[in-house]
Amino acid sequence: MAPSPFASDRISFGIVYAMVAVITLWAGCRLINHGLESRFLKDYLLQWEVSIRAFSAQQGQWPQFTGSNHVAYMNRLMSAMKTAGVQLPKSNTDVTYRYQLAPIGAEDEDIFVLCLHNRLVLYGLSTKSLTRLDRCVDRHKDLKRGRVSGYPGKTAKTQIGMWRL
Repeated sequence: MAPSPFASDRISFGIVYAMVAVITLWAGCRLINHGLESRFLKDYLLQWEVSIRAFSAQQGQWPQFTGSNHVAYMNRLMSAMKTAGVQLPKSNTDVTYRYQLAPIGAEDEDIFVLCLHNRLVLYGLSTKSLTRLDRCVDRHKDLKRGRVSGYPGKTAKTQIGMWRL
């Protein structure tokens, strides 16, 4: 028995409305994720660049980095920057050099920022975030040339990003 025209219209409109709802939900999630990444890049990483350049311009004394204890180095650097009157960027975690990026529908990124006098080293970036940083800084998407480069991290899902200042 064939469905009535009224029933088939209701079914087809229901399918169309469901598809519109799914597309709207997908676009909304992408828009929110784009905003989160933009805030990370522009409000956090660029503030680190400004802070490093301001600290270097004031002839601030950079602590010795031995390569063994990143957290202790960053704590010494933050206290030296505060002493010099350099404003540090605001993070969404309890310490300034860590940032939690939690996009919708993807794995959370726990990013550690290591500041050296001529570069920023970013641990724990996803490939997508590193590519976006490269596009934002270098204006092209090539990690082999430009000021941003990337290397595989400890896990297959993370990258280590180097941003030469």
